[in-house]
Amino acid sequence: LLARRRGPAWTNRAAVADRLRALARARGAPFVDAGFAEDLGRVAGHGADGADCYLIGPQVALWENASLVVAPHGAHEANVVFMRARDGAGAPGGLVESFNCGHRSTTYRMLARAAGVPYAWAAETSSAARARCEQQLNREFLDRARAVDFEHDTLLDVVRARLDLRSKAK
Repeated sequence: LLARRRGPAWTNRAAVADRLRALARARGAPFVDAGFAEDLGRVAGHGADGADCYLIGPQVALWENASLVVAPHGAHEANVVFMRARDGAGAPGGLVESFNCGHRSTTYRMLARAAGVPYAWAAETSSAARARCEQQLNREFLDRARAVDFEHDTLLDVVRARLDLRSKAK
């Protein structure tokens, strides 16, 4: 799990982590909560003019060793190019990207495909969420933090399906 502090972050991140951890455990898969993308490899005050800088090593290590990354949509997913197409056991890995509203982007799907990494996406499905999205489909709204509503979001179903494919391949 790799979450975000800003943008399309999950406001109930702890609950998302708990549900995904339980799902992974039930399928015999390891689970690592990698924290926030904004903190990965961050070195405070070491950049130009005292700005923060980000080391590539920790980012590459996380993505290279992951068999499945679950994350909200964002630039950190460009690191999918460092994933192995298959984990050490030969099981398909992949990226599961969580979108707000009806937002879709093919950027990270195309990067995953180019790297030979399986890709899937998840999104809100409730009629209330769709109505809210249709009224406010703009960048500011799409990048807003939200709680994952487990009853009206495809996230758990998509992750469950990816884990099941991984188990079958072993």
